[in-house]
Order: sequence, then structure tokens, then C-alpha cells
Amino acid sequence: MVEDPYEKLTDREKQVLKLIAEGYTHKEMAELLNISVKTVIAHQTNISEKLDIHSRSGLLKFAIQRGIIKIDQ
Repeated sequence: MVEDPYEKLTDREKQVLKLIAEGYTHKEMAELLNISVKTVIAHQTNISEKLDIHSRSGLLKFAIQRGIIKIDQ
């Protein structure tokens, strides 16, 4: 059985992925999650490595496909 790369993400990384897909800036995510901007960037780097997706648009596409966020029609 092939392991789902999404399942490799920590709960916090899943939160950050959702916020990235929703269009939040690093600063906004840091304020929302009460963590530093450097920590947000570290989470985004980890997400990109684990999912092998290295662009914001790629992460957005992944989030839509997985149903992490919904697009209003």
C-alpha cells in the first residue's frame, strides 16, 4: 500500500497548509497561530518537502483536490 503523503504532515503543518491555500501571508499565519514568521516558513518548507510540491499554486491545487478547502462556485 502506498502511503498518503498528506498523512506525513503534522497537525500544525496541516493547519499551515490550509491557511496557505486560503491565501494568508506568512505574517498573517504567524499572528493567527501565535507563532513566529520564521516558524511559519519552516512549516511551509517541511510541507513542500513532504508533499514534493514547491510552489504556493501547487499547494493550493493540492488543497483543492484533497478537499482541504472548498472553492465557491
